[in-house]
Amino acid sequence: MLEVVITDEDLLTFLFNYLNNPGGKTESSHFARIVMNLLDKFSQDLVLYLRSRDGIVAKMVNNIENQMIVDLLYKFVDAGNYLDVVVVVVVVVVVVVVVVVV
Repeated sequence: MLEVVITDEDLLTFLFNYLNNPGGKTESSHFARIVMNLLDKFSQDLVLYLRSRDGIVAKMVNNIENQMIVDLLYKFVDAGNYLDVVVVVVVVVVVVVVVVVV
């Protein structure tokens, strides 16, 4: 099933559109697990997709109060092979933390 999702840009877009209006804990858990599995099995393809889309990482950070999304952000940081995506995630998180604290 993951092979179908990663090869279909429309399905990936549908999946990441979840971030526009995330649901409850259960829905967020399902979303995060799917993305984590995609990252584990198809990391290069997923990162290429994320690079081609503006705002996906920012949408994840906008949902920083959602623990499942935070876990997903950590997973991206752990996948340090893709330094440019990791740097974007870290910079956006730092900016959000600074804004929230100030």
